[in-house]
Amino acid sequence: MKASIKNIVSAYTILGKAKVTKLEESEVIKVLDARMAMRPICEEFEAFTKDADEKFRYEGIEDDDKVRAEFVKKWNADHSYQPTETEVEAINRINDFFKSVATAKAEKEMREVEITIEPLKKESFAKLLIENGFEPSELDGLKALM
Repeated sequence: MKASIKNIVSAYTILGKAKVTKLEESEVIKVLDARMAMRPICEEFEAFTKDADEKFRYEGIEDDDKVRAEFVKKWNADHSYQPTETEVEAINRINDFFKSVATAKAEKEMREVEITIEPLKKESFAKLLIENGFEPSELDGLKALM
């Protein structure tokens, strides 16, 4: 089946934290197999995110971040505080950095990849929901993959 990287990462994370003691042994094996199939995709996405952060990082970002933090501190103390031109420039550079990383990450997350996962029984979803105290919406990502 095809699934977006975002859904795969979400399902991988949910299944990694989920308690599965109430599932039948064969269903637990399906969960383990699903995580094994998803792991390389998730690791590649994590590496991509790290690379994006490193490649978009610019010289002087640490100084800009200090300026931004100082501005926030001043503004929190006095909401009428107006940023200086230097603060505005630093904040804009930092914001551009975060926007670039977020855009790259979002584009990658939306890509669809082919993945083979054996579906869980409907009863297993109910057991996961009850055992883990999940909200039904938290299982939506799993249903898309399983």
